[in-house]
Amino acid sequence: MKAGFWKEFTKKEIALIIAVFGICFAGAMILPLKPCPDEGARQLLSNWIFKTGTLPTGNEPETIIQSYGFSYALRPYLSAIVSALFMKIVSLFTNAPSALMIASRMCSVCSITVCSVFCIKLGHKLFRKKNLPLIFAMFICLMPQVLFLGMYQNNDSIALASVAIILYYFWQGYESHWSYKNCAGLAVGLSIALLSYYTIYAWILMCGILVLISLLRDKELSKAEVLKRLSLIAAICMLLAGWFFIRNAIYHNGDFLGTATEWKIWEAVIANGNKDHTYYSPWKEGVSLITFLTEKEFYWLRITFMSVIGVFGNMDILNPAEMYGIYYAIILAGILGCLMVVLNRKPEGKHRYLMGLMFCSSLATFLLHFIQSYYRDYEPQGRYIISILFFMSYMFAYAMEHLELRLSINGRTDDGNLRNRLFTPDYIFIVIWLALLARSVITMRYML
Repeated sequence: MKAGFWKEFTKKEIALIIAVFGICFAGAMILPLKPCPDEGARQLLSNWIFKTGTLPTGNEPETIIQSYGFSYALRPYLSAIVSALFMKIVSLFTNAPSALMIASRMCSVCSITVCSVFCIKLGHKLFRKKNLPLIFAMFICLMPQVLFLGMYQNNDSIALASVAIILYYFWQGYESHWSYKNCAGLAVGLSIALLSYYTIYAWILMCGILVLISLLRDKELSKAEVLKRLSLIAAICMLLAGWFFIRNAIYHNGDFLGTATEWKIWEAVIANGNKDHTYYSPWKEGVSLITFLTEKEFYWLRITFMSVIGVFGNMDILNPAEMYGIYYAIILAGILGCLMVVLNRKPEGKHRYLMGLMFCSSLATFLLHFIQSYYRDYEPQGRYIISILFFMSYMFAYAMEHLELRLSINGRTDDGNLRNRLFTPDYIFIVIWLALLARSVITMRYML
């Protein structure tokens, strides 16, 4: 009998976790370095940590990206630390460059696997029907772009894992009147998020606001108990993540985020005549907002959302056009279905809090990416907003459950007819999702 953490998992859910790990690990073993965005720059950090056993500050010549003039050590780099740990373990057996490169990718492989685990566990809390946790996790973790992120070294994968942990413990905390155990779990998720990537900081902010509101409105908690829980969360975050920002402030004249230092270095590089990398700002070039969003020269919205679904290599390997249409149709169906349910049936309090967290975080993440691309640096890359998949998946699964669709992965229909059982919406979704994934895997061969 399964016990503890794994007791709720079905065989199909465990199979999904194994499949996610297997696909990501296979990709990590066979993908070359070239078609993986920014991987070479990330590996400068993991290689430094592996070779020296120390953490970089951003001032070391070996960690500086030549075309940029600055180092990614100015930004949070938990993924590089974990990657270096895997490299150390592998080096006990071999120092072959290919083996060390695969080892450096294991942080991403494990991050997407952890993401799938917490998506399933969250799904068990959110949905009553047995198959919906599986569908909720599949929607996110079998999205081609998510699997691609799990194949090479990057910060996006560990950021996704941290959001899954945050959402799970947010729900657990709300249900348990914020027990100390769940407050600690949430703080760990927040700490991982703080050390992963700035692109998900909106999730941290929105989570903090809604946790505070929930604690203050919880009638079972006194003001002293609320303060204790907030202090515990803050203390754990400071212990696990605060060191990086304090260290940054010490080494970079108070610039605890590192962004101001990065910008100054880049300006100096450009002033010295290095044009290998320039920040292109449509706004500074006089491009109107309408042109930015609609003209073929930019197509920012289109490219961004296509690359949430799956654009591989260095944004130059696309799936067949009709595939994106099918994905869009499924996503749109989930959004419209969820709206229909919410307009006709007021969600429970805990669902309202989670919906609020997901909606506000997703919207803020999208807006921040838009502002960055329009006003500072044009980069229509879906990986920067990939965390919105949590809300999309939630809406889809929420609509399926509350519209009373016949979902019964492990059971039989009322009349026991095999044909009827196989043609229920859940089986149709699973078959379509797996077929789309299989076609994407075929497209990925162009990266080899």
